[in-house]
Amino acid sequence: SIGTVLLFLAIMIFISIDQVAAFVLPDTGQTVLVDSGSEWRYLDIEQAGWTVTSFDDSQWSIGITPFNDHSISGWCGYSAAGTNWPINTSLYLRKNIAVAQASDLTLKIAIDNDLILYFDGNEVVTIISDGCAYEWQYQYNIPAITAGVHTISVKITDRGDTSYFNLGVSQEFVSPPRSLTVTLDPQEGGTITSVPEGLICSGNTCTGSFPQGTLATLTANPINGWLFVHWDDGTICSPENPHTIVMDEDKAINAVFASAEKKTGAVIFVDGIQIFQILFDPLSIWPGNYSQYLVESIDDEDRLSFNKRNESITPFIWANTTNDTGAISRLSELLESWTRVTKITHGPLIVASHSWGTLLAYLAITNNTNVHVDKFITMGSPLNANLLVSMYSNEWLKAFDLLSLPRPSNVDKWHNYWAKCDPISASIPSADKNYKINTSYRDAWGIYPTCHGAYFEDDAVWGNILNDANKK
Repeated sequence: SIGTVLLFLAIMIFISIDQVAAFVLPDTGQTVLVDSGSEWRYLDIEQAGWTVTSFDDSQWSIGITPFNDHSISGWCGYSAAGTNWPINTSLYLRKNIAVAQASDLTLKIAIDNDLILYFDGNEVVTIISDGCAYEWQYQYNIPAITAGVHTISVKITDRGDTSYFNLGVSQEFVSPPRSLTVTLDPQEGGTITSVPEGLICSGNTCTGSFPQGTLATLTANPINGWLFVHWDDGTICSPENPHTIVMDEDKAINAVFASAEKKTGAVIFVDGIQIFQILFDPLSIWPGNYSQYLVESIDDEDRLSFNKRNESITPFIWANTTNDTGAISRLSELLESWTRVTKITHGPLIVASHSWGTLLAYLAITNNTNVHVDKFITMGSPLNANLLVSMYSNEWLKAFDLLSLPRPSNVDKWHNYWAKCDPISASIPSADKNYKINTSYRDAWGIYPTCHGAYFEDDAVWGNILNDANKK
């Protein structure tokens, strides 16, 4: 837009003469490195070595283009803008430019009368001209310029009556193509097509390259006996089909399918964060690995089937910090997608959560009336009114009164697990059942300050939690 271009031009006024920052003209693929109004170093006498990059021009005068004799009423009628250049004289000008990526450079030149232009000390353009200058009367190409800082040096000479010089430098470039990876989960669930075409599929993975900025529309095509659940790229969870992606960077996304011929369900696991991180470093983002450890320790393919049923554990990835407020809506979208599927397959939707992940799960469930959860499992949850939890003021906690926490109306059963050695956990009155875990778990230092590992490291405890899916 015009406003955007004006903003970029305003920014250029403050750019250092020693290393010019480039700006990009919207939708043109052109980077302007030098334009009218740019600053130059200049002197009216020639000094030895003045064209090379290493030359010190810090004592030279500073002027802005265009350079001209300001003869508004003269033969050529040049305006008073820019820097005064007396007629019948020569000036020596220098400017450094920063080239962000290797490419050709385009020079646009206006000159009255003569010019010799050097690039990094090498003469590349010579112009001998009679008559008035106009923009832009000459254009030249300098090929194969490497990325980095380069020096443009120009000798301009006037031979009488009027004088004028202006220079523009631009870089034409083509952005590299962006890669798209689509994973079929599972492979037998269906196929993927794209508009524009370009995806090549092998096994459960489809890959392709698209020009920068392409709107790639993906369509999931479930085969007979399967349902499309949603798209999942770790940030969004969308049931929209087709689904459009802006290829402004390399992208990866999963297409999730579920069997319509089996009693298919899902276990969504929402991990938490350590109490010491919450109390003493609430702004940090420590990726939790309990869910990843949990799944990998059970199945090399990151999936788990138990009790001969068709549920599988899906870890919910979030920033593991209560500042990640977007995680609430992302989890809610995921649960809504699985609610839609399980209504058709008549399988259970189970949400298993740990620590502060139980708070995230509670909000995601209660905030969306389109979600229906068959079993809500909480482990080491702060959804209680004990002293330690009440000491920590958190926006998520402020959403409700822990002393009278309402039971979610869209949850059939709520089972809570807590341990005496876990100070953040306690019995939750709103839960249908509370199970106290007695464990002798010790961490690597032989202590159990929060008893976190008790819910995961003890196979019997974890197995009991998984089997909870069968509890009435």
